[in-house]
Amino acid sequence: RGFRSKMPKDFIDGDLLDEYLKIEKKKKLEKLISIVILSVLFVSMIILQALFGRVEVHDNIEVYAFFKSIQGVISVIQILITVIMVTISVNGYYTAVTLFSLNFVIITLRTIYTKDFGSVPGLSMSFAGAIIIFIIHSYIVRLSRKEKQLFDLAHTDALTDLPNRRALKQEMMDVSNKTDMNNNKFDFYL
Repeated sequence: RGFRSKMPKDFIDGDLLDEYLKIEKKKKLEKLISIVILSVLFVSMIILQALFGRVEVHDNIEVYAFFKSIQGVISVIQILITVIMVTISVNGYYTAVTLFSLNFVIITLRTIYTKDFGSVPGLSMSFAGAIIIFIIHSYIVRLSRKEKQLFDLAHTDALTDLPNRRALKQEMMDVSNKTDMNNNKFDFYL
């Protein structure tokens, strides 16, 4: 259901199509910038977790507990960041999966290197976050398929599988709006 399929080919205006393509390009760029900003925020959270993870047990136990609880809060913020990324686009989903994998590897290596198993909850949070974003992504994909099916059912005749009155009305509105924008006359005879 691209832009070209909404209008008959003889009504497509080059300027209107160029404007549509510019708008779509701008939307894609905005989504990409959002994903990059969220990725940088996620990576900065990984760095914060690494800094807070350097507190030793033999230091003050209250300070140690405080920093461990901060790490838990950071993990929850990371999950929220990736959920937002998943809702932005499919590329956001793939980026979120990559970031969670990176976080999982970093926490695993840090746990093995330091032999501090206090980071194991961070591993479980990374794993839980990956499951959460997979479920949300699956739901969004399923929802978009259902929307397309509903649109197709609403705009086609069940017996002939041809466009119905609603589709004709929508097509006429699109053509009328296009001609109004270009100050052209439009007549329709049935």
